[in-house]
Amino acid sequence: MALFVGLVALALVVAGLSFVIGGPHLKPAPGPEPLPVLLKGDSPEAAFTYLMAANTAADRVASTAVSHACVAQAPESPSRQAAGAQLYQAAATSRSVAAFVRADQVRLAAMPEGQVLVGLLGRVAQASVSADVSFESWIQDLQATGCYSAPTNDLHYIAALRASARGAVLHADLTAAVARERVATLWGPLRQKAGQRLR
Repeated sequence: MALFVGLVALALVVAGLSFVIGGPHLKPAPGPEPLPVLLKGDSPEAAFTYLMAANTAADRVASTAVSHACVAQAPESPSRQAAGAQLYQAAATSRSVAAFVRADQVRLAAMPEGQVLVGLLGRVAQASVSADVSFESWIQDLQATGCYSAPTNDLHYIAALRASARGAVLHADLTAAVARERVATLWGPLRQKAGQRLR
């Protein structure tokens, strides 16, 4: 139940809202308030899954924001401004994921393959932050000049693509490592039982 509450709060935060626990309403966030709920009582596996889901959700928000950056060509576009705000929130969420990983790395590392998984997740989150910040700077450039003939011919956009590519490779490594850990967790007891039957 605690993890479910955390995931609901996370969904609201990534959508750009602040979840006021115990309050009667939701209000627009005046600034980044990422990951408002991450209970220390959760198991290392549950906390890790929560953090990985948080960063993945933030990456999806950032990808959508970037895809909408040139919907309007003229400078000072309200829709582009909104996309920039989404990128700002996505970067804040990924930055918080990286901070939680650093702060709680001893506990997270206690799970199977924890050191490898925690190290990868931290690097994935940092790559997400780098990409989001560069994309946000690109959108600020577009707000000043408009989105016309060559909107992607921009140093910030190129830097963002590089960070995104690095993050994609790291995320693939992380996903594969998680899959290996889950297979090992499932197979270990079965292999032990099979060995016992053969004795």
